[in-house]
Amino acid sequence: MNKIRALLLVSAPVVFVIAGCGGSGSSSTTAPTPAATPALYTETNATSGNKVMAYSRSANGSLTAIGSYSTGGSGTGIPTYQGALPFPIGGATGAVALNPAGTFLYAVDAGTDDVAAFSVASDGSLTSIGTYPTGGTSPGSITIDATGKYLYVLNTGTLPGSAAGAPGGITGFTIGASGALTPIAGSTQPLSVSSYVDPSEIAFAPSGSYLMVTEKLSGSVPGTIDIYPVNAGVAGPPVSTPSTAPIPFGFRFTSSGTAVVVDVVAIANTNRGAATSYTATPQGVLSAVSSTVPDNQSAPCWIALNPAGTVAYAVNTLSGSISAYSISSTGVLTLMPPASGASAAATIGTSAGPIDDIVTPDGAFLYVIQSNAGASPGQILGFSIGANGTLTPVTTGATGLPEGSLGLAVR
Repeated sequence: MNKIRALLLVSAPVVFVIAGCGGSGSSSTTAPTPAATPALYTETNATSGNKVMAYSRSANGSLTAIGSYSTGGSGTGIPTYQGALPFPIGGATGAVALNPAGTFLYAVDAGTDDVAAFSVASDGSLTSIGTYPTGGTSPGSITIDATGKYLYVLNTGTLPGSAAGAPGGITGFTIGASGALTPIAGSTQPLSVSSYVDPSEIAFAPSGSYLMVTEKLSGSVPGTIDIYPVNAGVAGPPVSTPSTAPIPFGFRFTSSGTAVVVDVVAIANTNRGAATSYTATPQGVLSAVSSTVPDNQSAPCWIALNPAGTVAYAVNTLSGSISAYSISSTGVLTLMPPASGASAAATIGTSAGPIDDIVTPDGAFLYVIQSNAGASPGQILGFSIGANGTLTPVTTGATGLPEGSLGLAVR
């Protein structure tokens, strides 16, 4: 897939303290702590002056710009080598991440090989904490464990077409009380082989006992899934297993630990895309639950799950559409039939180039980056999610995204 270049809503309690109930008869009330503004974040991935763009989210799904904030580093923009499609960082997913409390945000600087850290105010605005070298090349994906203590980054390696090759790998950090990052000794680990494998995503299992990474270009039939055991925040060497279907891309875990992976299967626009669900153990035993369930679309690359883990939304980049899968309690996938006369759960357009997607913590909305096939401007699309998982377009008002923008985080 080297040719395809994509928390919790914090609501502080209102506490009233009644004082002075004695002889004076007077009382005083502490001011209520304001609830955190629902917000969405993406990054420009600009080759000069990378920025995170912040938006507040309204009850109807519309987005209002809060501001843009320098990461202090640079991205990679759009690859320009011959034959490349206009999708950034090899199509990695997870470039922007919030901690579980929604108080710290982290973004990759793929051009300067670091992670930028920000504190997040209750109104959604950002304040820079600093930048932290990843020790590798072209970081593309970030994951934070459920406790908010540990952050791991996937270094994707040197992009195809570069003069010199650099393999990818992972490395970990602890997250301090201020949001600052400290490297974890012994946490840096390689991918399955010491050559470029076009990895897509890194994510903690819900238990925090292991990390998973998908590789799009490794093995005689492209596709490998790496499992890294994690002990006290330290990742061990990977156990690498061929994926059930070719070109595994983005994935998400259900709360019970089932990993739902989208499979590109074929790079061409052949409507052969699929999804596979897996269970895994920290020791690296990977078992397919539902294997290669077709969505009859082309290049499903990014995926998002509703909070209940019962519906998955796959973004089909070349078809310009979104497919929906139901997920059973045991992890079995079933393609949800689209509305009468439609080819998918939602149609965006073949020239749209949809990439990253994400579901809000309350399960009310799905947001998707429309990359406009790498042309400027792109935009952020929104869909309201019905009780049965159906998607209805909403107007977000978030347009004018620069070329190469990627990554979504939401609270």
